[in-house]
Amino acid sequence: MSSNKQSKYLFSANNNIYDWANIVDNSIVLMNSEGKVMWANDAFSRLYGYSLEEYKTKYSKVASEAIKNIHKTDTNFFKENHSLNYITECETKSGKIKWVQTTLTPTFDDNNRIKNFIAVETDITRLKEIEEELKQEKENTLALSEHIEDVKDYIEEQKQTIFIQKQAIEQSKQKTESVLSRVLPYEVAIQLKNKGYSKPRHYKRASVLFANFKNFSTYRNDFSSDDMINYLHQTYSSFDEIIEKHFVEKIKTNAGLYICAGGVPLRNKSNPIDVILVGLKMKKNIANFNELNKKQDKNILDVSIGINTGEIIAGIVGKNKLAYDIWGDAVNITKQIEEKTNINEINISASTYEYVKDYFDCEYNCNFNSINGHLIDMYLVKRIKPEFSFDKFGTVANLTFNKILSRI
Repeated sequence: MSSNKQSKYLFSANNNIYDWANIVDNSIVLMNSEGKVMWANDAFSRLYGYSLEEYKTKYSKVASEAIKNIHKTDTNFFKENHSLNYITECETKSGKIKWVQTTLTPTFDDNNRIKNFIAVETDITRLKEIEEELKQEKENTLALSEHIEDVKDYIEEQKQTIFIQKQAIEQSKQKTESVLSRVLPYEVAIQLKNKGYSKPRHYKRASVLFANFKNFSTYRNDFSSDDMINYLHQTYSSFDEIIEKHFVEKIKTNAGLYICAGGVPLRNKSNPIDVILVGLKMKKNIANFNELNKKQDKNILDVSIGINTGEIIAGIVGKNKLAYDIWGDAVNITKQIEEKTNINEINISASTYEYVKDYFDCEYNCNFNSINGHLIDMYLVKRIKPEFSFDKFGTVANLTFNKILSRI
């Protein structure tokens, strides 16, 4: 009798258990005492994407080695325990990563020797993702709360001012603040409201990012204005969401160019890291947009990202049509770095590299003479180092990395 027929015979011992096993959502696998897979229900293929024979061919030794390790570690384990529960990270046939919770239960013969193993497997991928998202959210909240403490007294002072104003004036000011907060950084908008002006400030260490769509002119010629505006709106909106999560300030956009900076208007020491994390997520978002557009036979945009760290001036000048802007050699060098960056790459200066080299995988690129005559070395950022990465692509920081960032 074949192993598959034997398995069906075992499962048919109690009426229609075999049929029942094939309609449940959980994967059920029957193995002999040595861990050799004998039978699996239909949910097994839905979980892993492999047929039973494909799985046997590719992973024939995995289960048996696991059983041997259990016996080697504790020969009496299954005599003292009804079953074994464990969680594993698995890769399906399509390459998708899943988390699976397994309950491994032995059956015994009349001589109290293990006869078979029944493994019941449950896909808990979404639960693991939620768990990690909650951890990430908690860490982000911790980092944000530390930042909020620095301006808590200032906010309380503003609340007292707001409460003593008359209702009509209050409503008018709230409308004005709403407009300003969308155009200018919050801190600058507050200064304008209270003083009527905001003086530009000097920053010894800020990080500037230029993200440029290299083939923007081609896209503009091949598509209607509505399609172009829609694409830019979707892309830049996603960029706006990214920088808000990393304490990076949007400076401006110009057609296919998006400029932002870290360490302004609120100073912080983590801005070189913050801006590179932004760049990695921008690059990933563009890749996702392009993949979707390819499926819809639409044109794609390739982005190049240049980053530099140095001294800048930031603020607003003039009286009409106010705009928050940045100036200085560091800004001009960032522009040159971006212009020398290939599509779908993140190029950083040596000054930025010195701050981030312990946290990101980088490789030396080349050098050039800046407009002020200095020789600038450049490095390509590949990903977050594996020990600090939440995802396998090296795009999202893990809890360890976030703890380090919160202390910088």
